[in-house]
Amino acid sequence: MIECLKCSKYPTYLGFTLDREVNCDKHIEKIADKERKRLRILKYLSGRDWCSNASTLGISYITLIYPVLEYGYQMFQIASPTNLKKLESVQLSAARIITHTDLIYSCPTDSSVRDGHTTSDYEI
Repeated sequence: MIECLKCSKYPTYLGFTLDREVNCDKHIEKIADKERKRLRILKYLSGRDWCSNASTLGISYITLIYPVLEYGYQMFQIASPTNLKKLESVQLSAARIITHTDLIYSCPTDSSVRDGHTTSDYEI
């Protein structure tokens, strides 16, 4: 029995969505969506009495969100700066949730990530 291969504009290989422009746009959008879904879990946990301290939320971040960012980070070296900002905005949202603060958007990103005990692996 012969199966025909389907032609796809954005094929997925080992979890990476490939695109012809080689700017990782579709892959990063997929990762950002996945992170936002997991960020909702972190936000839900932050509103609970039994899980609202920064230490527990930091561990939850490292368990839920960070592995999604870390998997295949070498591919982000060819990504455009605007695409990397999408990932950074998710990290900053996590830092705001972990620290229970509404950090001002104009504050330096390095300090807000450091205060949230998250690490920024992506240079912009």
